[in-house]
Amino acid sequence: MSQIEPNKPKKALWRSFGQLENSAEFKTYLDREFQQDASVFEDPVTRRSFIKIMGASFALAGLAGCSSFRRPKQTILPYARM
Repeated sequence: MSQIEPNKPKKALWRSFGQLENSAEFKTYLDREFQQDASVFEDPVTRRSFIKIMGASFALAGLAGCSSFRRPKQTILPYARM
């Protein structure tokens, strides 16, 4: 068994060259992209209730579409005499 090294330095990982350089332009980009209060979203309609409503509306639209577009009943007779 190998021992776990507790003081082993971790690799420095980054996602872009801007993050690697840590430039001022990159910092302003991050501040503009991910704003301070962007995660606070208070909406009375939750994602779960929205999905329930949309599922019900799709089901009802499917049922309404099946019953309202029936072909009219026609009797087809062969052409026997010229």
